Amino acid sequence: WQHRHYISHLMFTIHVQCFLFAFFMLLMVLDWLHALPSWLTTLLPFVPIAYFVMALRTFYQQSWLKTVLKSLMLGTAYSLAMTFCLVVVAVLGALVF
Repeated sequence: WQHRHYISHLMFTIHVQCFLFAFFMLLMVLDWLHALPSWLTTLLPFVPIAYFVMALRTFYQQSWLKTVLKSLMLGTAYSLAMTFCLVVVAVLGALVF
């Protein structure tokens, strides 16, 4: 059983968020340059998912089953939080403007 400090979890989260930012920024630039073949466009959304699962496995050093289940739960929670934030911003934007 590993006891990690809050700062370790925070650094891992920042690392993953920076990877996602850089990855999607690169995708936007390549899309803008029309440098992506269509077959690659269909495969690229799976890169962040695979990266996240492998990063979780490496950082927490747990079994593959536990890592995949944890990544599914975290992905669901992240999606729900982002959906909630987008709805709140849309409603506030509609009320203000």
